[in-house]
Amino acid sequence: ILSDIQRLDSNAIIVLVELKDEISYFHTRIVKRLENHSDVDMSRVVFIPRMRHHHLMAMYQNADVVLDSTFFGGDTTSREAFETGAPIVTLPHKTIGQRWTATYYKMMGIDDFIARDTGHYAHLAVQVANLDAESKIQIRERVKRLANEKLFQIDDAVQDWTNMILDVATRPRRWHWLDEILPEPEGNIHHEL
Repeated sequence: ILSDIQRLDSNAIIVLVELKDEISYFHTRIVKRLENHSDVDMSRVVFIPRMRHHHLMAMYQNADVVLDSTFFGGDTTSREAFETGAPIVTLPHKTIGQRWTATYYKMMGIDDFIARDTGHYAHLAVQVANLDAESKIQIRERVKRLANEKLFQIDDAVQDWTNMILDVATRPRRWHWLDEILPEPEGNIHHEL
């Protein structure tokens, strides 16, 4: 995907978070994979260290587009980016972690940045990054407004969570031993240990 973005946009600079400490092994693997098994121009990839929250928020504020990780997806990071109005290109997949951002967008009534496949993901990223200044401002205002209205300021959500937790905690449960609910095998076959 990163090489597709660079191929579609000769000015694209991709900023990735450098993995350190107990997960530095993954960083080494990612860099080697990018260097040896892809067409990614590493001179246009910048690794930055993890940063304090206010610095991260400033990065979101200044990014033309945020790329949702196709393997892990965003949850907290997506909500933080939405606080700044940053558009996130996402590609939902099989696991819940890979669908957070798309689900947030659906709650917000936005489908502009949800990709159908990896080629569409790269195309959306380049398209959004290269919009004129006024269009970028309009997108940020829209994302920020809808995130506040549809994600962050949902009074019903508190009551919904309360109802769900009370239901789980107070609902009667029936437990059965497995052999109580499974029929005895035909022919009365028993295996000796």
